[in-house]
Amino acid sequence: MNSSMSIVEFIQLVLRNKKWVLIFPLLVAVLVFLLTRNSPNTYTSEMVIYTGIASGYSIDNNGAGKVDYHQTNSRFDNLINTISSRETHKELSLQLLSYYITNPEALNSIKQDLTLDDEFWIYDEKLVSQVRSTTLIETYTILSECLDGTSDHFVYQTLYGKPNNPFNLRTLSSIQADRIGFSDMVKVQYTAENGQLTKKTLDLLADVFLNKYKGMRAGEVNNVVNYFQKETASALERLEKAELGLKTFRTQNKVINYYEQTKYIADQKEDYEQRESKLQMQFAGNRSAIDRIESKLNSRSIIQIKSDEIVKYRNLLSQQYGALSQENGLQAGQDRIEDLRSTLRNKIEDLYSLNNSKEGIPGKNMLDEWLDLTIDQEQTISQLNVLRSYKEDFEKLYDRFAPMGSELNKLERDVDVAEKEYLNLLHNLNQAKLRERNLLLTEDISIIDPPTFPLVANSSKRFLLVLASLISLVLFSILGLVIKEYLDDSIRNPIRLMELTGLETASAFATESKSEYWFEKAEEKSHEHLYWSIKNAPTKSSEKFSRALIIPFTKNNNRLQEILDVQLSTLNTINSPWEYIDKPGNSREDSNSLSLSDSFHTNRMSEDILDQHSSLFLVFDASQKLDRYLLDEINVWKSHGIPTKAIIINTKIHQLENFLGELPKKRSRLRKMVKNTIKRYSK
Repeated sequence: MNSSMSIVEFIQLVLRNKKWVLIFPLLVAVLVFLLTRNSPNTYTSEMVIYTGIASGYSIDNNGAGKVDYHQTNSRFDNLINTISSRETHKELSLQLLSYYITNPEALNSIKQDLTLDDEFWIYDEKLVSQVRSTTLIETYTILSECLDGTSDHFVYQTLYGKPNNPFNLRTLSSIQADRIGFSDMVKVQYTAENGQLTKKTLDLLADVFLNKYKGMRAGEVNNVVNYFQKETASALERLEKAELGLKTFRTQNKVINYYEQTKYIADQKEDYEQRESKLQMQFAGNRSAIDRIESKLNSRSIIQIKSDEIVKYRNLLSQQYGALSQENGLQAGQDRIEDLRSTLRNKIEDLYSLNNSKEGIPGKNMLDEWLDLTIDQEQTISQLNVLRSYKEDFEKLYDRFAPMGSELNKLERDVDVAEKEYLNLLHNLNQAKLRERNLLLTEDISIIDPPTFPLVANSSKRFLLVLASLISLVLFSILGLVIKEYLDDSIRNPIRLMELTGLETASAFATESKSEYWFEKAEEKSHEHLYWSIKNAPTKSSEKFSRALIIPFTKNNNRLQEILDVQLSTLNTINSPWEYIDKPGNSREDSNSLSLSDSFHTNRMSEDILDQHSSLFLVFDASQKLDRYLLDEINVWKSHGIPTKAIIINTKIHQLENFLGELPKKRSRLRKMVKNTIKRYSK
């Protein structure tokens, strides 16, 4: 892999390969020019659609609120995607076909501009008659049915086959729809081979798109409204059922206000218990007083007041009190009681002839008191019996109302849950209807700039195609050269050899070049570098002569021998003589020598022979690749402790400038100035 490339090297690379960088792209550009000479003219028409999405007024927004940009962008995306959708293009294609099939004169007017084959089925009257009807709608229906058939049908092939006709879906996919800035408007643009066809396509697209988009939006809201209407009706039915259950329960159990009734029942129960307790105390007091009076009477008096007749009237009076309590104090009952009391009193007065009591109390007084207490006792007994009867009935009512509360709470809870569900669904239904109404008001998408008939064809893109092909091929050619240069892993030049091996380069020699002058100047500098490297090679401390060993890592011995011959002739003309030894180890002790090894393998040369030499020169070919094996051999040579340098042969002449310096060459003043400027600012 090559190291980084300077700007000068990059320019030199391009100039060396100018035929690939310029001539080949020019030939391709000419070919593109010739191939596009028969390109048909194209016509572009456009229309502008007002949407009212971003700034339109709505029922639930008075225009002063914040704009939801995410929602706005989503709605614009939905609208544009609807225009670009396959189903929209499918319906548009069928309507286009229907129009031109049912209007042959319109088809004939665009025929000359279309690049259709003469055998295209729309020009075959026999095939057209299979799908043509008297009206556009009927023709559209027939074409739709054909499209639903097999894929071999010519209508199906027209829409989904190769895009070589204006009715193909991939051809119609070139329709462009874009939002104009941040406005409420969308621009739709279409380009075709005929102006009339372009305008007609956009006219039909406007109808197809508006119907599809409005239907889609209305369908979404209608589905929501229908859902909430259905759910609201179901919730109302459940609410009415729950209310009917509660009403039936209240009616069957005669519950008007359960909580007030249960409160009244509890109060009445407490009142009954208090009244019962009071009557029992009153009864006990009367009983005690009667017993006290009877204890004061003598035996004869007791027998008389307990006679059958007295007991009879007492029982009648007790019965009448009971009946009076049940009849709730009717006047007839009151009169009957007064009669019985009078009769009983008269019977008791007949006993006034009784003697005094044991204590000497007059008998009349005791009998009057006994009569009053007896009447009060009978009245208390009657009231107590009636109260207990009422209490038993009340206890039954209390037992009936007690478990009724949980059932009533359950029914009321069911009604409450059903009512909340119904009200929530009713609210959602109202919101959905509001959105539906809002949609009808706001989704008034209209065409404010209808498509026009383009009279002037679009400017040809032929020049742009030629220019683009030329520039692209130039760039790709340069890129290919740079990649090739970076992927070249050969030695190539002295700097790269030093990076790979760490060896200092004594000299580098170029391969033959087309410019003999340039090659000769490079040879002179290369031999000069090698001369000074050999001449200044170190000698061993015990000797005054230099012995250099040349180790070839390349098989190009002819070029190496040529270089050595030139060096020997140069060395022998200056100072002490040098001799060439073709076999290492045969050097004389009284002269300088150059020895050439027959192999770069270290194991083929003994240590004694190596000790006879004071410097090593490893020779490489510039096209050579240094693998791991060769690098190991180089490291072994370096490990002997003998000064070692490298010589490179067959280097491309442009690779030597960084090593030898700038080579003399005929350059204009401008070229010299540009090169110096690039070198100055690329450092």
